Amino acid sequence: MDLLGNKIEQGPSSLSPETPASPENKPEQIVEQAIEKKEESLETSAPVVVPNPTSSSVTPTYRERRAHLIDETLAEGLGNSYLAMSPAQQKTFKEKGEETVAKINILLDETKVKVKKIVNLIKKWLSLITGVNKFYLDQEAKIKADKILNLKDKL
Repeated sequence: MDLLGNKIEQGPSSLSPETPASPENKPEQIVEQAIEKKEESLETSAPVVVPNPTSSSVTPTYRERRAHLIDETLAEGLGNSYLAMSPAQQKTFKEKGEETVAKINILLDETKVKVKKIVNLIKKWLSLITGVNKFYLDQEAKIKADKILNLKDKL
């Protein structure tokens, strides 16, 4: 029956690839033919180049590069202390560290850099490490502040 309700007579069919033997084979043959055509077109066409999203052509800004260098400087030598912390302490230490990097980055934008503020920010952040000597904190904060100030001059 067709869509209008008329009866359609089907005669005997030959078993050739162009004409299906029964209605069930027709979709399969169409799919196979489409796949064959697709494979043929892929073999003859030029390769498609897909851009890699990780290698974007956008370069980081000056502030982003400086923030990354500040972060590396602050993290220098703290690997063992960080690993000795509990996961909750690690999380707060990392969050406070990111805040410290952002604040230091803002302070370095100013014309007159206030070294004392940078040292205090670093000391406050390093004080999150438990069981560390106060004098060690002062010394480490000053060393890191000097390195950060040298970064500003280099960039």
